[in-house]
Amino acid sequence: FRWQKMLCLVISIQIFFLIEEDLTYIFEICHLDDPHIVKEEERLWLIGIRNNLTGEMLDEKSLDIVAEWLGAYRPEVTISSFNNILHLSKTCKHEGFMIIDYQTGKTLCKLKSNHYLSKKAIMRLGKAKVEDMFVNPQNFKQRCDEEFYDLIDFIIETVDKELWISYTDQQRRKFIENYFENC
Repeated sequence: FRWQKMLCLVISIQIFFLIEEDLTYIFEICHLDDPHIVKEEERLWLIGIRNNLTGEMLDEKSLDIVAEWLGAYRPEVTISSFNNILHLSKTCKHEGFMIIDYQTGKTLCKLKSNHYLSKKAIMRLGKAKVEDMFVNPQNFKQRCDEEFYDLIDFIIETVDKELWISYTDQQRRKFIENYFENC
């Protein structure tokens, strides 16, 4: 039901903004039926508006105003140096950061957090990498963030290799989340 309400809201927004054909409204929908690598609250996020004629993105303050008017959520904005954001990306527990030039408002890059990248890597391991994790854990750990070493040991000690191979990405995600909630 909540998913249908979100979908209706998105369709309503699209219909409303047909009069603004030179703009593309960019949303991220977080829903329980489509879990993200890093657990997110079930919400509709306005993450951008692009001018189709110029390719330019609307500035963050204007996006905040539009989101409030639509009843959509907005990501947190942190104004800081790139070096500080780089440092934060090593310890934060969310997906990461969009790096935007403060003076020009231009998006420069996405910076994914170590937590996100390591969790994604463990969730989406192919058969050969699972084999490597079980057979040579020390070598495997060199490609993961240190915070995941205990998780890797826990997987190896408690889950049969063939069972881990048979798990879907979402089953692995749930296993990893349960581990972190209970350790």
